[in-house]
Amino acid sequence: MRDYLCQMPDLMNLRTFNRSSKPNSAVFAPVGISIAADVDQTSPVFDCNSATLFEVCRNVLSKLERVSCVAENADSRRLAFVAQTKLLRFKDDIDVEVVDLGENRSSLVIYSRSRIGYSDLGTNRKRIEHWIEALDNHFNRG
Repeated sequence: MRDYLCQMPDLMNLRTFNRSSKPNSAVFAPVGISIAADVDQTSPVFDCNSATLFEVCRNVLSKLERVSCVAENADSRRLAFVAQTKLLRFKDDIDVEVVDLGENRSSLVIYSRSRIGYSDLGTNRKRIEHWIEALDNHFNRG
């Protein structure tokens, strides 16, 4: 049974948000998707439709250590997570939007940021890379 908090519909619009100037966040987005924030790295393209990628993201990412899904909206294909850092247990916020690229292909816009502090020493970027690796592993098992 999923946590009731995962049903809240109020989620960040990843196409229009203003990113902080502090170096404590990371943004990944696919080529061809216009967003207002500066992008740190290109997101991979997955060979599945956006509905499938949304379900896989919700299921795979929610099961990662120290990660909780706190909001989702299946209609807009958006998810929000809170991750806790291992050492000091700081809470970081991560928003994910699954985007449809047509022809049974989809990708992700991901914004991971620290709630406190000025620099994260690359934690948010590493987190997104780890999450994408977890998704890749899910799809490449079969």
